[in-house]
Amino acid sequence: MLLHPQIKDELKQLQQQMIADGELPARDKLNSYYQTFRDRFGPERLSNLDGEDLLYTMHGHRSTYRDSLVYWLEFKNDEEFPAILGSIAGGSSYKFGIYQRKEDSIWMTGPITTGALAQDSVAPKVVGSRCGMVIMSPLVGRT
Repeated sequence: MLLHPQIKDELKQLQQQMIADGELPARDKLNSYYQTFRDRFGPERLSNLDGEDLLYTMHGHRSTYRDSLVYWLEFKNDEEFPAILGSIAGGSSYKFGIYQRKEDSIWMTGPITTGALAQDSVAPKVVGSRCGMVIMSPLVGRT
């Protein structure tokens, strides 16, 4: 879809003004945020993890594992990765497929088949999630 040249020019001016006013990070700063995320959770990193390392890197409980993928997607908001990049906060933990219940750290699944998971059955489920992410990653646009 092509934008009308006048609209395109107005958007470009707005972008430049927002960058100048500090309301929008410059392209190189945005690229550094994207690269930080890729370094932590990109296909190359996740492909090299298995078992509990993969489980906690992807799904670690937010109060204990502030370096997990689910924490970064839902809550991360600091100098390293500010919330200006978006968030999936809110709603239920079902959006993750599996999650660690806050009250007792038991691994759960849902919403279709809600229930507790045996510790030894959790890691293999995460391998499936990782495979999907790795397969889909080339289809995601890059900056």
